[in-house]
Amino acid sequence: MKRKIYSTEVIIKAAELAELPVSAVMSLMIKLEEAFNIITPSRLNHPISNIEDLLQEVCFLSHVSPEDVKTKTRKREVSYARHVFVKIAQEAFPKIKPKDISYLIDKEYQVINWYIKEVDKVPEKRRAYEIIRGYLNL
Repeated sequence: MKRKIYSTEVIIKAAELAELPVSAVMSLMIKLEEAFNIITPSRLNHPISNIEDLLQEVCFLSHVSPEDVKTKTRKREVSYARHVFVKIAQEAFPKIKPKDISYLIDKEYQVINWYIKEVDKVPEKRRAYEIIRGYLNL
């Protein structure tokens, strides 16, 4: 997998958001990319064709199990994975109704729009969304 080339503006913006020096952010981006190159190339080189596959991939990248996403736990990593999955599912499969997405993760369908708003509103969830979205072939 080829190394992605990030623009200077992206690196500077990431440094501002993380409140770190630009060199530290660049180093972290390289390490993160190398880690993903070791772990994920074989998984992420195939297109995601249905919502169940999307759930599997989001859970894999978030280091949680799909069963955890379906529980009522409020642990941060599980909650982030659940919210990010819903937002990406809504974008990637616009014809699927929120009720169908909620059925897949065993949640009330009324919370689906709230999950999407939370990803847009909370910076940490937004960052998690952007990282996971960047590695999916959608």
